[in-house]
Amino acid sequence: MLQRKHLPDLAVALVLASGFFWLYAHFGLRLAQGIYFDYLNLAFDFDPPYFIDFLVGTLPSGVNYKHPLSMLFRPFASLFLLLGFEPKAAAALVMALFGGLTVALVYAFACLAQFGRLLAVAATLFFGASSTPLFTAIVVESYGWASFSIVLVWCVYLVGERAKVVPTQAALFAAVLAAGVTITNIMQAVVA
Repeated sequence: MLQRKHLPDLAVALVLASGFFWLYAHFGLRLAQGIYFDYLNLAFDFDPPYFIDFLVGTLPSGVNYKHPLSMLFRPFASLFLLLGFEPKAAAALVMALFGGLTVALVYAFACLAQFGRLLAVAATLFFGASSTPLFTAIVVESYGWASFSIVLVWCVYLVGERAKVVPTQAALFAAVLAAGVTITNIMQAVVA
């Protein structure tokens, strides 16, 4: 339950999430204007064409065995399509959205770990501006969702530790999301 003392942290998390969403959206939309999303990138194992199709194309004919829950993110892309964005731009905005939400979860994690507000903001800014979150928030792939789900797993873990009660439904949801986005990430939930 959200208590009044947590409202400032909620406000900070919303500011961080929206600020990084706009930053990531700026770069993601620029990337969507070119041809980068049209090809597989074997050097960095990015598969944008597949994920754009999962998000905004026709339903894939086969099952995405590596990322079975990637279709959960399709409604977000549909919303951006309804707002008039082109398919590649809508997919890029979904990634930027979850990049911003991941930044907010990192701030929540820092608060739950009792960093103190100033150190939590500094650590979150450092995280959000670093290269991995930046690239996973602008390239349409599963890595951004994987980051989101891993941080969610650890936030749920810390909530349980602080409350001395395991939030079973939340822990199960986070574990299933982590595994459904990238199966190897189930180990994060197992360790937590």
